[in-house]
Amino acid sequence: MKATDAEQVLTLHAWGLSAAEIAERVGCATRTVIRIRKRHGLSQPVPTHAGIPVTQERLDAARVMFDDGAPQREIRRTLGMSQATLMHHFPGRSWSREEAADFARAIQRAKRSGPKAERFNG
Repeated sequence: MKATDAEQVLTLHAWGLSAAEIAERVGCATRTVIRIRKRHGLSQPVPTHAGIPVTQERLDAARVMFDDGAPQREIRRTLGMSQATLMHHFPGRSWSREEAADFARAIQRAKRSGPKAERFNG
């Protein structure tokens, strides 16, 4: 593999592509992409939200969302944080399996009942 191909692998890695996607674009084996990433100290694709600094303002927003009972998935999606970042800054603040199941049941109940249409007698 040429040096320019390795540079292309690193560029595509920075865009967040998987090893298989990179291999297809560059025209090499997936294992070759993995070796190049490993050689440069990059074992996984860069998350799409990487580069967004974890500021105190974002951590405060996450804390408020946790305090309001928001599920971790919603906090990650809203603030663009990874699960690892949330677990690092807020250990033990995720929902238990029971809490997640209770939430899912509540959502299903709300969907089933829905807004009742008013009937007008004319």
